[in-house]
Amino acid sequence: PGLADMHVHNVARDRELFLGSGITAIRGMWGAPGYQELRDSVRRGLVPGPWMYFASPGIDAHPPSWPLTQFVDSLPEVVPVVDRLVGQGWRWLKIYNRLSPAAYDSIASTARARGIPFVGHVPWAVPLEDALAQRQRSIEHLSGYDRALGGQPGYTGWFDIDTTAIPRLVGLTVEAGTWNCPTMAILHAITMRYRPAMAGRVDANRSRLLLALHRAGAHLLIGTDSGIDIVPAGTALDEEMAKFLEGGPTQQ
Repeated sequence: PGLADMHVHNVARDRELFLGSGITAIRGMWGAPGYQELRDSVRRGLVPGPWMYFASPGIDAHPPSWPLTQFVDSLPEVVPVVDRLVGQGWRWLKIYNRLSPAAYDSIASTARARGIPFVGHVPWAVPLEDALAQRQRSIEHLSGYDRALGGQPGYTGWFDIDTTAIPRLVGLTVEAGTWNCPTMAILHAITMRYRPAMAGRVDANRSRLLLALHRAGAHLLIGTDSGIDIVPAGTALDEEMAKFLEGGPTQQ
């Protein structure tokens, strides 16, 4: 028994830090060479580490945001990329920011045909409603909700949102069966680093959506986005759980 961090990176480097914080399962959200072999070594008891589950390297359009990005800049590239990632044995396909709506829809239909879920960000050009209609399995960081509520992509977009639109979006989320991994603590850390005067209102607006999702019975995951050197691996999960409780799911 133990905790699960449902959004992490840099797994090979941080695997023992997870165990030190009582985390016995992680969801790695950007696959890399050697990760599946490490997962199998942990399961065989050859090296210490948490139980590991991995999404593929991210699928995106140019320019790249991270190493190992799998590029889909045109529709003919969709099937080869999806088939390659499925053949490599990744558990989910990871969607990223710059995909066009047409590429996103094609990835979604190809993934369904191959029997593999797709998870990740809601691309900037894709409305949240479309991602929910496509039954994206999980949405990270509440991405897409900021734009659907009248803000801009990113942490600053949460400062001014139309809260009256929350019930409709929550209803669509529940209907779709989509999970959300809000990563509340890292968004707070980023806002405090770059726009500290905005942090209180950004946190409050994100918590308002989180509470509405919880009250409606939407699926929620607790994850930290550790491994990109903003919040610490392992111990950040304590802060993430605390953020869930600040005006969130315990407030009925």
